[in-house]
Amino acid sequence: MLKIVCQHCDTELSEGTRLCDRCGAPSSQFALEAHEAREGYSLFHNLWRGFTVEYPQGWSIDESSSTGVTFRSAQGEGVMIFGTLEPNPSVNALQQAELLVQTLPVEEFCLLEGSNVGQARIAFRGPECEGLASVSCTPQGGSLGLIRHRPGANHDTQKLLQDLLSSVQPAPSVPTTPWTDPNEGSFRTVLPQGWKGQAQVKMTQTGRMPSFVAYAESTGRAFLAWDPEFRMFINQELPPEPAADEGFFGMLGRMAKKVEHSLVSAAGEVICPFRGLKPVVEHFFLPHWEKTLPGCRLISVTEHGPKKNIADVRLQLPGDLIRVFRLEGDHVPDTTGLMPNRWYAGHAYFFQAPAALISQLEPLFRGVAESYEANPQWQANEQRRVAQQNALRQQQMNQMAQQHAMRMQQQNAMFQQTQAAFMDASNAALDGSMASWNYQQHSSDYLSHQMSNCIHETSDFMNADTNTVYNLPIHNEHYWDTNQDVVVGSDQHFNTPVGWTKLEEIRGY
Repeated sequence: MLKIVCQHCDTELSEGTRLCDRCGAPSSQFALEAHEAREGYSLFHNLWRGFTVEYPQGWSIDESSSTGVTFRSAQGEGVMIFGTLEPNPSVNALQQAELLVQTLPVEEFCLLEGSNVGQARIAFRGPECEGLASVSCTPQGGSLGLIRHRPGANHDTQKLLQDLLSSVQPAPSVPTTPWTDPNEGSFRTVLPQGWKGQAQVKMTQTGRMPSFVAYAESTGRAFLAWDPEFRMFINQELPPEPAADEGFFGMLGRMAKKVEHSLVSAAGEVICPFRGLKPVVEHFFLPHWEKTLPGCRLISVTEHGPKKNIADVRLQLPGDLIRVFRLEGDHVPDTTGLMPNRWYAGHAYFFQAPAALISQLEPLFRGVAESYEANPQWQANEQRRVAQQNALRQQQMNQMAQQHAMRMQQQNAMFQQTQAAFMDASNAALDGSMASWNYQQHSSDYLSHQMSNCIHETSDFMNADTNTVYNLPIHNEHYWDTNQDVVVGSDQHFNTPVGWTKLEEIRGY
């Protein structure tokens, strides 16, 4: 048997092994199936789509995906992109080129001579960048190549684009196999052969949601976590005069914790003055990651698309690991008019791998994530289950209402009996002394008040500081006087805010 050793971690592999079980790297036997790069160029092998592309030596792989790759020059002023396109009969090369330019920070562009519906070349220019792009479309799919750099940079744009496109060749791809949630069948996806997966259905604020972790190797250093986690934000300014030791998270939650924003607090939403993924990464998610991932460092935030509702955040972790979060965010339409400027942001998935392997494994991670497909039957069953739970909850509420009505009837009967007994005692007491009559009158007032409380389901509470008495519903267990002619009630106890006074229930009138 041929002895093969992993070129990254020196683990001995058996013949025919394509991925190292320890570090997840492609074996040397598999990697060498791709052709060698020309002199002066390095070779990038996309293991998901099955192609290779050459890039100038000295340039770095800035980002790779299931469909393409982005390179950056050593000085950082030049970017080179190659990507494949899915078949789309409704979009030709000319239209695809215009869509591509719309994602760039440019002010003007023009189609070059010879462009047609199958092959389009376009030149673009703006204050931040200029360059060339080429788009090819066929019934089987297409590809795009793009070179952009800062104005005045010393790059032969036309030659770089020509060399990039001419270097693309088909190459072996990693064998894959379908994988389905083994617990409830809630989703299906595609995993490279040899990868292992773990799935669960977790509870979230919006209901049960499938999640899974796919491991590229046994040590857990290279993995993909499909674990959607989003936060709702209200985009408005924070109130003035923050406390000196409040901290940033205290600022974000300050308004949400006030009584008048109890619905916001219950929904897990946060008052946030920032809009857009980049500001929220800097001011909200990064402080959270620095706390949950000690020692992490922000590498980059790359926004995608003209609307900038999708971004990739790359973090450097201790142990020479790279973790990449795919963030999504968008505006939430307000149909009630009660909560405008609401939007959500969070990560759909994230993946992690050693820095030396991230460029090779990133296309595989992206491919697995993009192949995720929820099971419509499971979703329908889940909707029925939620509907049944809601119906059962409504039934329980109806039963509680009936029990409450019965208790009220019993209380009314007891009150009538008490009132009759009191009237008999009162008539007899009228023949007594004036002192006895005064006592009976007081008793009558007491019972009348108790009858009123019984009918209206109220009780008496007093502000011990001001001796002010309030007659309030018994549906809330706790009440506070804001000392601003407002009384606040709640079933749950919380620490009394500054300036408020907790009311004490009066057991005797």
